[in-house]
Amino acid sequence: MLGFRPGFYWRICWKFVTPVLLMIIVISSVVTYEPLEYISSKHHYIYPLHANVIGWLIAGASMAFIPAMAIYQMTKYEGTFKEKLALCISPEWEHSEIRRTKFVKRFETSHWTAF
Repeated sequence: MLGFRPGFYWRICWKFVTPVLLMIIVISSVVTYEPLEYISSKHHYIYPLHANVIGWLIAGASMAFIPAMAIYQMTKYEGTFKEKLALCISPEWEHSEIRRTKFVKRFETSHWTAF
């Protein structure tokens, strides 16, 4: 994808650090949610429920595309769930080999633990 093998730091960040931090941020935002309010020296305004709902819908819409595209990609292929998953997470040049041999390199632990 980049034309060269990224350094150890970037591989660790892309595989572990970033996904974990994003999940922590999203979960903590939902758990510690309080209605939005505006406080100034003269005013104290609590936004109505519909304004908060619209804000969460806008935020959720950007995150919903990830599972939506995953589901869409799964519907493009025929076969069992495992075969569809294998084809979705593998590059297209490996698809014919996966269909022929049923061996998926990405299902091996060594693929995910290689740095």
